[in-house]
Amino acid sequence: MNAYFVKCSTRRLGSYAIGVAVGLVVSQASAAVVINYGGDYVSANQTILSFSSSDNAFVEESTLGIDFSGDGDTTDMVVSRAVSLANPLIATSVDYTGPLFYGGLLVEDGDGTIDSGSQYLRIDNVGAADEIAIITRKSHAAIPIFFQKADFTGVNPGESVKTAADSSISLGAGRSVNGAYRFLIQNGLNFYVSETLASNTDSINPFTENFQQYDIADGTVDIPFNAELGPTYTVPGSTFTDIQAVGYVYLKNATSSSGDALDVNAFSANLTVVPEPAALGLLGLGGLALLGKRRRVR
Repeated sequence: MNAYFVKCSTRRLGSYAIGVAVGLVVSQASAAVVINYGGDYVSANQTILSFSSSDNAFVEESTLGIDFSGDGDTTDMVVSRAVSLANPLIATSVDYTGPLFYGGLLVEDGDGTIDSGSQYLRIDNVGAADEIAIITRKSHAAIPIFFQKADFTGVNPGESVKTAADSSISLGAGRSVNGAYRFLIQNGLNFYVSETLASNTDSINPFTENFQQYDIADGTVDIPFNAELGPTYTVPGSTFTDIQAVGYVYLKNATSSSGDALDVNAFSANLTVVPEPAALGLLGLGGLALLGKRRRVR
């Protein structure tokens, strides 16, 4: 076997191996369903928080020293549950077997009285399609609900999650009565809401969607209402390369006392999972070793 043949064969082998390595990286970074809520998770309705007039959950804003809606009237009655990044809204147990989800709640009865109708956040037992159910009344409500990266399907420690051209986030509504919402993404330490304001079953491509920062810091109850969000949806979703959570925010800004509702029986996110740097480093070292071998043969 002559030296020229060996040189050419080694070059082809090295190029082939590097191509395989690159192909592996690309395949490992392809889009995947990382959230897939939807199924039979409870055998009976499981209340997360009930705040009807008989529940004594509402307190006057003046007692808290906060004017949540910024209308200058601190006699408004509010009920709140601070956002927690550590504690899910409902724990997985014998009563709930679905994916963990997190969030908070802020509802304001804007005329200084508590509506007598039923208001709640709960898991409703609806056959094979149990729902994250919300019903509110009066003027303002903001209820963020999200799934965290630690519970994403198919994402290993050290791997990152990002948007890509083939990404999608979808919400399926079993019932929607004036129940507007925006899609929610945590990228790094910050939360963002979508420019798209949906009212029923809908989906977005987060890569092409524009977003606005949404301040729901861990441990606070000052969750922004829709009225507090300005028309500044200028953050491209294509810049989200460190996704830590995905979900939606139920938003209400109306004076109607009717029972507005949003019951979610399906929620999914299709995002790109990027291999951890160590795995990419090993592939790179393999390629360098092959190149070194080719040089030695020469």
